[in-house]
Amino acid sequence: MNSKYPSDWDSRRKNVYRRDNYTCQNCGAKGGPKGHHELHAHHIVPKSKGGTHKLSNLKTVCSRCHKAIHGNSIAPTGDGRKSDNSDKEREATESLFVHSCPICNSPDIGVGKDNSIIQCQRDSCQLRLKRNPNGLSVQHINKSLLEEGSPLRKADNYTLAEPAWYILAEKDRDEEVNYRELEQQSKDYNQRMQWIKESKILVYPFVASCIGILILLNIFLPTIIAWGVMLLFLIGLVIGLYEYDKEIKIFVFNSVS
Repeated sequence: MNSKYPSDWDSRRKNVYRRDNYTCQNCGAKGGPKGHHELHAHHIVPKSKGGTHKLSNLKTVCSRCHKAIHGNSIAPTGDGRKSDNSDKEREATESLFVHSCPICNSPDIGVGKDNSIIQCQRDSCQLRLKRNPNGLSVQHINKSLLEEGSPLRKADNYTLAEPAWYILAEKDRDEEVNYRELEQQSKDYNQRMQWIKESKILVYPFVASCIGILILLNIFLPTIIAWGVMLLFLIGLVIGLYEYDKEIKIFVFNSVS
């Protein structure tokens, strides 16, 4: 144990976890017997500013939020437990990224330090979405900006994937929506996207295709020109994927039954 910590530190932090119901007080992630996240005891008032090791100055946070608060150099305040399930949940959450606001379509989207809160930066909107492995749920939505009968008015009770929010935003007023079905479809979509990411099933055909195209180019063009054309193709592909990210995600979402 670090000499700056009391000898009963291990007992203190465990008491903090129990008091906070093994739940991160920042993002709601659960650890210990309640979940799979690594938990830390965080000093509310930093020790460098006179904060004590009393339980009243400690709160439970997950390792990810703790790193967001302190950067990568954090004190040995955690239980040191790490699990594959925790990593998978983190990766699933990181894969959910909104490129424009579903309400006002503004590209001015901000992401919180712990990467779990997405907020529209327009003063007139300020939509706040919270990320979790199953999708995006509403923390705040200004219903006065929505037309009467907009399907988005009833969506704040559900956790939906990013493309589902775009689909709802584009639906007509008073159009009937099965939110439960949309929520289940969101779970299926996220599971499929996570499987594709983990299995790298698209990487190998893509690499094989690039090699094939390069070989064909090299047959008809000098090597240096062939490589140049290939580089321009890859740059154009990356730009195209970014520009049409929203449309691609909606297409994949609609293909999930």
